[in-house]
Amino acid sequence: TIGTLSSSTYMAPLTGIQVQYDPVKSFTFISYYGDNLIGVVVNKGAKWQTLKDLINEGKARPGAITYGAPGVSSTQNLMTKAIEAASGAKFVFVPYTGSSQTVPALLGGHVDFITEVSVWAPYLANDQVRVLAVNTPTRVSSLPDVPTLKELGYPYLRSVQGIIGPAGIPEDRAKKLEHAFREAMKSEAFLTTMNRLRMVVTDMSGSETKQVIEDEIAKAKKFLAK
Repeated sequence: TIGTLSSSTYMAPLTGIQVQYDPVKSFTFISYYGDNLIGVVVNKGAKWQTLKDLINEGKARPGAITYGAPGVSSTQNLMTKAIEAASGAKFVFVPYTGSSQTVPALLGGHVDFITEVSVWAPYLANDQVRVLAVNTPTRVSSLPDVPTLKELGYPYLRSVQGIIGPAGIPEDRAKKLEHAFREAMKSEAFLTTMNRLRMVVTDMSGSETKQVIEDEIAKAKKFLAK
């Protein structure tokens, strides 16, 4: 059985949800195919032009600015908490049950900003929102003028997308699967879909994928402890 790995696979047990697996030991990591793009996003007409502007007001008026994200201790929520801890700003978290609810909340003025995966992309194309920063390790080609949290000096979590199988797949078979999935990443259909979703294509081996997951788990534990 082959499955898709996302951040929720390892975030769930970290936040106290009871699962029947170990987020590392229970899987064979086959490959990594992309990063979900998470952005700190405001309405186009908002007064904050940069993340620094938003953080400065969050420090000057603690508790006056609200933000939306899906669920307590989601990747998006934890990332915002980490920014608060690193900067000294204080925002008010408004949790939603899913990403489909956060953009309408932002557009309707129910929250001041959102930290969210790229469900906001169509509204960016329509010039309704502004992206202040993104969570990817480097700037993304579709948003060349938007800085990363990393370059601005703030902590971030990746929104991982990979391919996994059950633990114990023989190494030769795992390598065949890895090769097949990494070759598929070159297809026009795959690249077109990733571009439409504003996801960042990231080609990694199974061993590199496992290392990323271990690193992300370690960072998430630190953020949860704050």
